[in-house]
Amino acid sequence: MPIVGRAIAGLGASGLMNGVLTILTAILPPHRLPRIMGLNVSLGQVGMACGPLIGGALTEYATWRWCMFSPGSSNARRELS
Repeated sequence: MPIVGRAIAGLGASGLMNGVLTILTAILPPHRLPRIMGLNVSLGQVGMACGPLIGGALTEYATWRWCMFSPGSSNARRELS
């Protein structure tokens, strides 16, 4: 079941990123678009690089239960309850 949940979360994240890039293209003037798009994509890559490091640090020095206290999971718990 967790694999299905991860697949659904991945689909949602890809749709969110697609939507953000589409909205940015529509609202920004052409001369500012490359800088803002690069910033947006680079922040996403930093998050992908730091996520496993933070998760590994939490499981190494705390317990895996601390991963449940991250902002994303708390938002999901709030939505589900």
